[in-house]
Amino acid sequence: MITVVVLWVLLQGVGWALVYLPHVPGGFTYSPGVDPADCPDPVEALYISFVTLATLGFGDVVATDPWIRLATPLEALTGFALLTAARVLDGLTAGVAGARIDFTQHGETYYFQEEDPDLSLARRLSYALELRDRAAASAAPRVRTGARRLGLALEQLAHQLRKSSGCAGQTPADVFAAYAEDHGRDPRR
Repeated sequence: MITVVVLWVLLQGVGWALVYLPHVPGGFTYSPGVDPADCPDPVEALYISFVTLATLGFGDVVATDPWIRLATPLEALTGFALLTAARVLDGLTAGVAGARIDFTQHGETYYFQEEDPDLSLARRLSYALELRDRAAASAAPRVRTGARRLGLALEQLAHQLRKSSGCAGQTPADVFAAYAEDHGRDPRR
């Protein structure tokens, strides 16, 4: 997984550096004390790209070319969004794994129902499946990896629900729909 993340970061950084390269150094303003002639243009483009991708914003190099001024926030947004999406999937995966453990160790928790239907696990599992499917279709390897881990956690939870409470179904979607129906929750709402 570390290799996938490093490769993704490198590909993003190099790709955006190629966008910046034709504009280095003329399309940028440099802080006092920073001489763009100290580094070769490709190295400078890589520096700008990785600082922007990591959303560090040192301020030592600022885009002045109008097109590059539009590109740098897009790169930062891409880096932020994809890393955030992966973190959200990881957090959701941990939550699903925790629910499975609760059902395993405390079978009676199956019978507890949340007062607010919008907060009920029975209703939210269908959204977790949808999130898994959308993440699996992502172009980002880290997000697809998160989707696979979430899918595995959902399959394990479905297996536990089948085993401990008799929720019928072959697929996690079927099991979760039976769980929602048993709890009087429409998973589609």
